[in-house]
Amino acid sequence: MTSDVKEKSCVEAVSLAVDMDRRVALATVRIGDVLIKGVSVWRSTNGRLRVYFPSYKLGAGWDDAIYLPEELRSEVEADVISAYKTAKAAAQKTDE
Repeated sequence: MTSDVKEKSCVEAVSLAVDMDRRVALATVRIGDVLIKGVSVWRSTNGRLRVYFPSYKLGAGWDDAIYLPEELRSEVEADVISAYKTAKAAAQKTDE
């Protein structure tokens, strides 16, 4: 059974990182009743932005603290990157 109603992700807050090499922002995301804090945006050495959800140490590696269906995860990642770019542009505008 499929549902016509989709959960819409919403970035509630983005804080730009200061004095960090690769982590450029932290975001808080709300999906329905679930609030996810600590979603991080990292910039790779080639300039590409990546979104990482909170994780925890599990044995020799790391495991995600929250799992989302692939389609929803892609939407959330796109929303977080968009919110980061908007926050960064606003910050640059106020600096000028």
